[in-house]
Amino acid sequence: LCRHHHRAKHDAGWTITQPAPGHFQVTTRAGARYTTRPRRITDPLPAPHPAATGLPRPLPLHEQHHDDPY
Repeated sequence: LCRHHHRAKHDAGWTITQPAPGHFQVTTRAGARYTTRPRRITDPLPAPHPAATGLPRPLPLHEQHHDDPY
């Protein structure tokens, strides 16, 4: 909250609830209710890249050394 609304919440008896993510309901001391959706503070994530077509690439072969028991 900005300073003005933070002080209104504490000093003027407002209540703020969050009924759903990103939705806030402000109730004044007189009982008036306001619903708000503040602007996002972060950008949404980009869409995922499409899956590669065809078969997956094979894993590289592991070269076994004489002193390597695996």
